[in-house]
Amino acid sequence: MARYDSVAYGHRSSSDSSTYEMYASSRSEALNTIVRRRIFAGNYFLMKQYRQKYFERALKVRRIIHDELRQAFREVDLIVTPTASGTAPKYSELRDTLFSKEDNDDYFTQAANLAGIPSISVPVGVAEDGLPIGVQLMADKLQDRAVCDVAHILDGLIRK
Repeated sequence: MARYDSVAYGHRSSSDSSTYEMYASSRSEALNTIVRRRIFAGNYFLMKQYRQKYFERALKVRRIIHDELRQAFREVDLIVTPTASGTAPKYSELRDTLFSKEDNDDYFTQAANLAGIPSISVPVGVAEDGLPIGVQLMADKLQDRAVCDVAHILDGLIRK
């Protein structure tokens, strides 16, 4: 995420008094609190004095998640999980909680990201409040086509 410096990628602020000011203004204008916090945390954990304590341990946890999912895919072709803890919140709810619900719902999709496996979220229904409910389909590495095929079939069944 740190590469979104507003020079090569993303929104670029009109503030141009210095390069530092342009970076800071661009990130403040374009990125919400959660994204800025993640960039800050990523930089913090990569600092030399914290690298072994946090980053290298995180890599070990990532490897465990990867290995556990690879083991699961010896038994099944796909894993189906919720995409989020519920329906999409209203913007006013997110604003009032400083987007913490959005942050917590990331947990449902992190395993696929950490393991580097294909996944897709598919709407499978509508809740009482009229908002969509989704599931996430995950497959083993290099099974992107299978994920897309099943998502397409599932979407067709849901739309009937």
